[in-house]
Amino acid sequence: MESKLNALKERIQAPYERKPNGTIGSEDESFVIRKDPRTSAPIAPRLRHNNRLWLELRRASGFVPVQGDKWHIMEGKDAFVEGVSEIVTDMGHQVEKVNKRAYTIEEAVANVVSGRRLVSEAAGIMGSVHVAPGLLPFNAPDRNAMVDKSRYTMLAELYNNDIYLMCINGSFQVHVKVGRDEAMDLLNASQASSVAEYAWFANSPILDGKDTGYHSHRGMTWLKLIARDEYRRELDRGRVGITGPYENWDSWLEELVDRSFLFTKRLNDDGSDRYLSIAGLSGLRNGNAYGVITFRDYIDKGSAVAYNPLTGKKERITLEDVDIAMHMHTWWTEARLTTHGTVEDRAPDNSGKTGHIAAMIAFKKGLYHNLKEAAAYADEFAVEELNRSRLRVVRYGFAYPTSPGEKEEPRDVMISKRNGEEITIQQFCERWIEIANKGLKSIGETKSWLDPISQITADRRNDADRIIEAWNNPRLSERERNEALLEIIRVDQ
Repeated sequence: MESKLNALKERIQAPYERKPNGTIGSEDESFVIRKDPRTSAPIAPRLRHNNRLWLELRRASGFVPVQGDKWHIMEGKDAFVEGVSEIVTDMGHQVEKVNKRAYTIEEAVANVVSGRRLVSEAAGIMGSVHVAPGLLPFNAPDRNAMVDKSRYTMLAELYNNDIYLMCINGSFQVHVKVGRDEAMDLLNASQASSVAEYAWFANSPILDGKDTGYHSHRGMTWLKLIARDEYRRELDRGRVGITGPYENWDSWLEELVDRSFLFTKRLNDDGSDRYLSIAGLSGLRNGNAYGVITFRDYIDKGSAVAYNPLTGKKERITLEDVDIAMHMHTWWTEARLTTHGTVEDRAPDNSGKTGHIAAMIAFKKGLYHNLKEAAAYADEFAVEELNRSRLRVVRYGFAYPTSPGEKEEPRDVMISKRNGEEITIQQFCERWIEIANKGLKSIGETKSWLDPISQITADRRNDADRIIEAWNNPRLSERERNEALLEIIRVDQ
């Protein structure tokens, strides 16, 4: 078994041997919606079965053409290695811009802005609105239509009936290309700093037209991915939230292979994907599990039984690279390693503000260029405390709410270090900004890329606070509340 694990590690590490390191790619998940003419409330998206938007998007040079009303990443393309730029989606309502890797922050931001401008122009032609929230705030009239009929159906069956929330959430995912010896330090730093990113960028407190009580309800969505049966719950512990810290590749690999193997895919004769549930997971009924295997089981035995939920047929599969990729990408932690040789930051709610996007990119660039200090600061906090603080920040932001009419300053949300020292989330954020700024200065960056998050930290106030304030303002009409919400999550140009 040891030789098989070593072979697996070598396959995963291969992209991390490629140069150059420190380049930045990203995935930008946004939405095109229309407004209810009576109330301005965002309602069901206009993307599905809409050839007009498809035609408008196809006008752009440099983008892989989308096909039909169900868009997908073209097979064989690797946006983070080959420098391909695409507009994709596999859920029929979400626009995802996959941005090719860039050497500079300016170039990385420009890649994002060019794609956003294209989608915003197409939306305007349709009389719709281009928005980038962490979670769409509308109540979809047909939730089932928003869920892909293969992999998300499998996840819904395995986990819970609210899986559609995964399909209406949007994040801005930054990929940093790293070398093999840098990967664990940046992964640990990215996981720990994700608590600060929720404090800076939370903007999803509204769902189904109601205040959810969370600054980032998107941040709670992923925590729902806990399986319903006791055995698989134990296997899936650590599949979401913050994990680690990892001393080396071996400690990370041990966690990876001990996770349950959920699903994979194979190519059909016509080139389309065939998603397969492993060992009958799509046969789960009434919480009864059967046939659960870990990835360790799979590589040890050399094969597994897979189940096609669309046809009801079973087939035996043997290990392919796509299985490794699918398994790594069902590790829904706040940051993760990818098959592209990158550390992917998945934490923050997306934002329509270009300044926020630039700050997200620059922050990760800064951490990479001050990696030892970033990893050392991450190590000052136990993973259990980081997860507890994540929950508090996802719910409250920088400070606990005060009662109406209360004159005292809001009480700060706190986080504890391993040595017992308590600091405020504001102080935690300030330290991460200091570390990132030092990294940016080391490469000659003079522009104040991190000013937006410095201001948010100084004010202890993010976009979610502004939305909550407007939403619960009794002096505002329903239309005024909706307009205020849309203004905050709208993509600027």
